[in-house]
Amino acid sequence: MKNYKSNIKIYKKDKSKSKVSTSSIGYLTSIKGVTLAVLVITIIVLLILAGVSITLGNLEIDNYKDNILESEIMMVQTAVYDQYEKYLATKDNNLLVGTKCDENGNENIDEEYNLLKPEDLLKIGMENPKDTYIVNYKTGEIINKTSKKSDGTILKLNGILN
Repeated sequence: MKNYKSNIKIYKKDKSKSKVSTSSIGYLTSIKGVTLAVLVITIIVLLILAGVSITLGNLEIDNYKDNILESEIMMVQTAVYDQYEKYLATKDNNLLVGTKCDENGNENIDEEYNLLKPEDLLKIGMENPKDTYIVNYKTGEIINKTSKKSDGTILKLNGILN
């Protein structure tokens, strides 16, 4: 059987001075200091990792929202193309839904843009629309009037029809 007493240090008080010997105090302080330093470094590293993770998470959320907005504007453009094709086939002005407006969305009967609100988008076959769009049926140009990308830019798709 091994002798374990050699691994255990026993600190005895010096009877003449009633204090713990200096070598014992240095040993105990160094252990506590290393432990405290390791704890502080660990906390700092964890805080840095948490900060990086939160930042990356926010970037991913912004990218996700931007992708949704871009997908929606493309679906609106497709629905507008389809609606304009129906109009060309029938020449029925009721198929061109929305309120006449200028490029900024201000109502104006003489302009070639239409302001499509969510209820107008439902009429042309969109499901669960939530944004308002400015569209040009003739060119297929689409501008999202209510939502912007995470960097603040306006969502706009140029049309390909002339």
